[in-house]
Amino acid sequence: MSVFKNERGKWIVQVYDGATRRMRHVGTYPTKREALDAEHRNRALGPASSVTVADFADRWMIDYPRPKASTRKHNTERVRQFSETYGNRRLAMIDRRTARAWALEHPGELSALRAMFSDALNDDLVHTNPFANLGLRQKRAKRDLQPDWLKESDVLTLADIALEVHDQVTGRMVKAAILTSAYTGVRPGELFALEHRDVLDGELWVTKAFSSSTKELGPPKNGKPRRIVLPRVAQAAIENTMPLHDSLVFTSPSGRQLYLSAWHNLWNPVRQAFKSRSGHEGKLAYYELRHWAATHMIQLGLSPSDVGYQLGHVDGILVMNTYSHPSEEQARERIRQALDNRNAA
Repeated sequence: MSVFKNERGKWIVQVYDGATRRMRHVGTYPTKREALDAEHRNRALGPASSVTVADFADRWMIDYPRPKASTRKHNTERVRQFSETYGNRRLAMIDRRTARAWALEHPGELSALRAMFSDALNDDLVHTNPFANLGLRQKRAKRDLQPDWLKESDVLTLADIALEVHDQVTGRMVKAAILTSAYTGVRPGELFALEHRDVLDGELWVTKAFSSSTKELGPPKNGKPRRIVLPRVAQAAIENTMPLHDSLVFTSPSGRQLYLSAWHNLWNPVRQAFKSRSGHEGKLAYYELRHWAATHMIQLGLSPSDVGYQLGHVDGILVMNTYSHPSEEQARERIRQALDNRNAA
């Protein structure tokens, strides 16, 4: 019997694999109809490919390349350990139990492995994608921030601390970087690629980004250059820096190209001093300034689509779901003012 109900009331599907002479687990389904459909599909497919995990992982990003080199490198690194562990096993023999156990122990690798098996499924190398629909909640620390986790006064304090923990030249540059990130929402890679000619009167041209993983210069994440607003507080800080490079605005203290590990050496003493002074909880990742930028603009009354343009997204949905962390108290105050003004009129 290849379709049966378990003790939890779910329908289990197994089919006989002629290549291994064993029953192969297909999946678990909420209804019998879905289970029978899955059984029928898998029987129709016949024996899966004999390609091993190691064979496919080695050529995955060559045969199925992603547009960006940084994405290709990221995916290759995220499947390496799985390949080393299950390299001799056939792709089709990786079941959901194995996938779930691996994903629970290595949550950061789930998306890459799901993508790899999806490509294998599209080419009929496997019957199903064992990493799909596992029902696991991935870690989203940067997105689960609480309202008011960072205030504007905190951002300004961070900028001032940069002057205290670094020498004058480096401190001014780090302060300008903090204020630019917080008030424009540019990504770190976009910040590292900014040139003096990109800084206009009240605006920034964001036309490229530097990848710290590949050490290459490329287009922004969505592939579209954009001209965004540069608030006066950030522009004044940039103008107060001493240029260390012929073209780049933000560099290492020696005037070289910035990348994440080098920037961490500049940012870490700032956040450590801020944490000691303010009692702020958490690690305070630099990327949180981008979250603060979105939240700040939303709280100022800007539409999600406007904020999405500033941040380099195609629409405002991702802004609301990912970056903005609006305060309920401030929302009530805005509603109260709007309703009171309407009634007064």
